[in-house]
This record gives sequence, C-alpha cells and structure tokens, in this order.
Amino acid sequence: MNKELVIRKRIQSIYNKEREDFQELKEYNDYLETIEDIVFNLVEGIDVTATEASVARYQEENQEQILSSHARKASEKAANLKAQRAAVEPSVEELEAEHEIHGSAERSGGMQYAPSALGHAQPPAVPLQPTPVAQARHVNGDSEGLDDESRRLRTELAAKAGGYVSAFAVRRAIDEAMASIAL
Repeated sequence: MNKELVIRKRIQSIYNKEREDFQELKEYNDYLETIEDIVFNLVEGIDVTATEASVARYQEENQEQILSSHARKASEKAANLKAQRAAVEPSVEELEAEHEIHGSAERSGGMQYAPSALGHAQPPAVPLQPTPVAQARHVNGDSEGLDDESRRLRTELAAKAGGYVSAFAVRRAIDEAMASIAL
C-alpha cells in the first residue's frame, strides 16, 4: 500500500494536467486511464523498464507544462494559506472587545460589580463557550506532514469554528476571580 502511494505521488507530480487542459472529456478520461495503467504497471512490476522509459520521455517532452503546473499549484497554496491567516487573525471588533474587558477591570481597581440587594456580588451572565481544541489533528484530513505554522493555523481555525472566542474566556476568568473576592 505504501509503495503504491509513493509511486502514485511521483507519477502525479509528472502527469499533472487537469480537466481544464483538455478540450473534451474523453481526452481527459484517456489521460487518467494512462496514469492508472502506469501506476499499476509500476506497482505490480509489469514491464517496469518500458514504463519508466515512457514516463521519462513524457517528462522530458512536457517539462515546461509540468513546471508551470507546479508553479500554479504553489501560488494557489500560498493564496489559501493567506486566506486562512486572514480568517484566523482577530478582527478589530474582537480586539476592541478584549481591550474593553481588560480595561474595565483595571479602571475599577479590580472590583467591577455592584452589590446586589442581598449584599453579594453578582457576576454578569457570560454565555458558556466551548473549550478550545488543544490539538486539532483532523480538520479536513490528517495533519501529518504539515509544518508547525500550518498545524498552528489548523488548530486556531478548529477552535474558531467550534465557537471559541478568547475574549469570553478572559471575561469569564475575571468574573469568577472577582466573584470569589467579593464573597
């Protein structure tokens, strides 16, 4: 199984045309069938020398197309990574809300609740938030083979997709600390 995956990955890096590169669907399907025949022959050990020779010949004849396809995929990956970073970075509203939470506690000297009629401090109602995902291994697939930055982005996206907002966690911690002091 592992052998097939290695061979398939190598062949797909060489035979990397997409549907848009063909005028008719039949041509594209024939191209895909050729790829599958090559992979099958290499995995099963059928006429390996002739198959490798045809792959080398194809690679030599289509070197420019292969390189341009690799460049296109790299630029698409960079654009996707940039979009993921933009989605993870906090918005201006989130930063202002977090600043307001920290700033109000500092301005009031730590006590920010007015006593109730019973004399106990009543913390404001804070909506419950899910706990962030510590290690998001599976967000649209496995994270093996990713660098640390991509893994961190996936973890942050998973936490954000789950509804986690750090401002609520900070507010909740402050509220609980103040409630225990006031009692």
